[in-house]
Amino acid sequence: MGILLAFLVASSAACGGKTTVDPSGGGGGTTTSGSSSTSSTSTSTSSSGSSGCDATSDCPDGWVCIFDKGECAPGCGDPCEPCGAGEGCDECATGSCPMCEDCVAACVPAGDGQCDDHTDCATDEVCIYGMSECFPSCTSSACADPNVVCDECATGSCPCCYDCVAACMPY
Repeated sequence: MGILLAFLVASSAACGGKTTVDPSGGGGGTTTSGSSSTSSTSTSTSSSGSSGCDATSDCPDGWVCIFDKGECAPGCGDPCEPCGAGEGCDECATGSCPMCEDCVAACVPAGDGQCDDHTDCATDEVCIYGMSECFPSCTSSACADPNVVCDECATGSCPCCYDCVAACMPY
């Protein structure tokens, strides 16, 4: 019985595995049990076609890793260069690392009524760049909604333009 107990204790000690994490964030790992080892690496692809990521270095130049989704997204932050149609610049879309509490800006799918360019709004609306929201346009100093007023210079024709574009704005 003592020999059987010693064998079981020795066997369970030999079966204890060790897992290591690839410090580059590549997702691979090595598991060792006794004298044999196995290695695996995984990659993923998002629905938008960008590569999966564990670090911003996994993304193309100018893109950042959205850690909670494991997807790369175009970086943003320059108000004169808007994101693509249907996207908006989220100033705090991610951090500089998975557990960092700082903010890194990225282009993310725009929610209803959000914009960073006029093309993100409906045909009868304009983007108010400082607010990243779409509002109805107005041309004759009148708005259909009596609770708003036509602001003749609510925004510009582009993010960094100083010309005037009118929009119906709340008082």
